Amino acid sequence: MALTLRELLDQDELGLELLSGSPAALRREIAGAHPIEIANPTRWLDRSWVLLTTGIRLRGDAKAQRALVAEAAGKPLAGIGFGVGIVFRSVPAALLEEARGRDFPLFTIAPETPFREVVGFVDRSLASGDYWLLRRRVGIEGSLADAMASDDPEEALVRRLGSLVD
Repeated sequence: MALTLRELLDQDELGLELLSGSPAALRREIAGAHPIEIANPTRWLDRSWVLLTTGIRLRGDAKAQRALVAEAAGKPLAGIGFGVGIVFRSVPAALLEEARGRDFPLFTIAPETPFREVVGFVDRSLASGDYWLLRRRVGIEGSLADAMASDDPEEALVRRLGSLVD
């Protein structure tokens, strides 16, 4: 039960707008999301994370804008979320051009959406998936343990395993 970039972008209340990334890129799984404004941000992020930035260190530096996308694509991260209306009115041209050239997912975050809302949605989505898997596993283990306590444990165990795998 992985969270995909498409599922994140489909959350209308977050005010996210995709600017680059093909349908294949939107199937990327997300492992987390984190706001970061320092140079070489991927050393602090694992693969499949979403980097959130306002671009404060990218102002007036097209080379740094291109390098950010190249670095994110090389990790590879799941995508870049760019907060508009804070430092930049819109995504800088070099950043957008590089993302499109690499088919790398780049999306805007509306000025009224705090980054913590994006991070919170990702965290809740990942935690609920983990919780569901844990509940399922405990249920399966309990069912198999109950089978072992029956009058004919081998038959009960085979029947229960059979029902689990159809």
